[in-house]
Amino acid sequence: MGSKGRIPPSHLCRLLPGPNPFGPSIRPPYGAYPPFDMLPPPQVMEQKLDAQHVEMQRLVVENQRLAATEA
Repeated sequence: MGSKGRIPPSHLCRLLPGPNPFGPSIRPPYGAYPPFDMLPPPQVMEQKLDAQHVEMQRLVVENQRLAATEA
């Protein structure tokens, strides 16, 4: 069951802050968002989350080092 031709939920249609590539008052077209059946598999999402967690831990250590040198 695909999502072709369906209007995405309203929370996916909100404009993001910052410059709008579609113009100041023009909403992006409904086809601007990927259909739900094109989302990556859960394994890919888990790998991305793991990579983000490793990066956050690296940044924590880097921030702690920086804070220790400024004290």
